[in-house]
Amino acid sequence: MRANSRWWRGAFSTMVLYAVGLHLIWAFCGLSSPTAFDSTALSALYRLAGTFTPLACFTVALMAVGAMFCHKPLRMVGLMLPQQALLVVSGIGAAKAVYLGSFPDGVIRSHEFILSDQAPALLAVLTHTCAILLATMRVVSDGT
Repeated sequence: MRANSRWWRGAFSTMVLYAVGLHLIWAFCGLSSPTAFDSTALSALYRLAGTFTPLACFTVALMAVGAMFCHKPLRMVGLMLPQQALLVVSGIGAAKAVYLGSFPDGVIRSHEFILSDQAPALLAVLTHTCAILLATMRVVSDGT
């Protein structure tokens, strides 16, 4: 049981760190150039948060880092949920681009081209969802 717990913690940490890196990159890109908001990853977020998008990305990244050091499972899940929300919004933007066959900046490509380009964003949503579900199951099993 202990080895399984260590494996879970490592897999959780890896996914959270990946998403933290992603959100920090998005924050710095958004701060350095407004054209970054035309990218598929940021366009959906920008429509919701406007010029606060970099701040939102940075804040969510810090909260997720805090979740990695949190010893209370319920609080850990709570700190991960905003990161999940940003990933889902970005993933919806990616899925929309695949469906429409067009990037947010208007460039038209085949559905397969856009899917292959946006697969990392879509997989990030799925794997982060699994990390949240595992953390939630831990909360339920620990009774906290």
